[in-house]
Amino acid sequence: MSSNKSNQQNQNTKDNHVEESSVEEKNPQVEEPQTEEAQETQEPKMEDTFREKNDFAKNWDDKAINTWVSVMGSGKAFVEDTNVLVFDPYRESRHPEDWETKEIEAFLKGKLKNVKETRRGALIAELKKRVSIDRAWSEQDILQYYRTGEEPKKTKSGVWLRDITRDNRNVSSWTDAELTAWANEEIHTTINSQRLINEINQRFDLTIPTNTTDRQRVKQAIHDDQKRIDDNEQAKKKGELTEMNSAHIESVLNRYIESVKPGREIDTQTATVAQNRLESLFAYVVKLEGRAMADGLDMIKKAFVEHRNGVFGPSAAQRFTHLVKGDKERHLAMVESFMIVSSPNKHQRKMTDFKAMFRNFPQDQMERLADYFANYA
Repeated sequence: MSSNKSNQQNQNTKDNHVEESSVEEKNPQVEEPQTEEAQETQEPKMEDTFREKNDFAKNWDDKAINTWVSVMGSGKAFVEDTNVLVFDPYRESRHPEDWETKEIEAFLKGKLKNVKETRRGALIAELKKRVSIDRAWSEQDILQYYRTGEEPKKTKSGVWLRDITRDNRNVSSWTDAELTAWANEEIHTTINSQRLINEINQRFDLTIPTNTTDRQRVKQAIHDDQKRIDDNEQAKKKGELTEMNSAHIESVLNRYIESVKPGREIDTQTATVAQNRLESLFAYVVKLEGRAMADGLDMIKKAFVEHRNGVFGPSAAQRFTHLVKGDKERHLAMVESFMIVSSPNKHQRKMTDFKAMFRNFPQDQMERLADYFANYA
């Protein structure tokens, strides 16, 4: 009996061990969570390390950082001597208005990476709003300047050989130097040559036939006119008129008198050219220095006296003054003043306030003109 009881206890003990072993196999031990100290020993993310080391990437997302590393590798982050990034993963998506000026300039110098060339036009247009760039320069000229530091080429007289605005500008806005350069065949344009010759005639007071195809003739006419200008400079120094100055004044007056003589049929074009030549003559004489101005005014006054019953008479002198392209009030002041001093009515001259007549002229010219007409004419 005692032996049977002992055997039963041993069997129960074995059964319990089997059950415990089976439970352990069914429920393996669960790993306990790692402590904070254990987590800190793990390797940090590359992107986080990049942000910590580079302030410029502080707000970049992981994708931007990975793109930057892929593009730049171990290259320098910034354009030399600037804080402009050589590559900015967000730059391509930004509007030109959001680019810094130094960024655009770095792009034009070829210092930036991964910017499409198709953006160049918009970036240059934005740069022109911020930086003084000659309107004559093309995109290629601007690019060349930023890449090499060299400006586009000019003629000997300082005119741009290429000017993207020239063909679209009215010839009246061309400078004297541009017209001369065209006559010398230094620059080219799609503008009709007749329009240019007509402008040259008015500007330089010449009579070149507008249908001429002989550019040498145009060139020589301008050269002769330049000689007259040079002589005028000499006259300024001496304070007197040269023979060429006198010949020019006399020639303009004679052509005006012949062109708009009362009694003949005069079309608008003829009247416009004649009246503007007279205005150019007034401006020319007023700019003379010293005694030369008074001598030039005397020549004009003489013509007014001789033709006071004709082309410079009360009913004819102001017929076409409205066609003057410049300051009409100044032009009228000159015409009316010459009419007053050429009139036999001396009382009218004494009653005229010439300073008021010439109020629209620069101060020094106003005083000299008022003095001449009040005291010497």
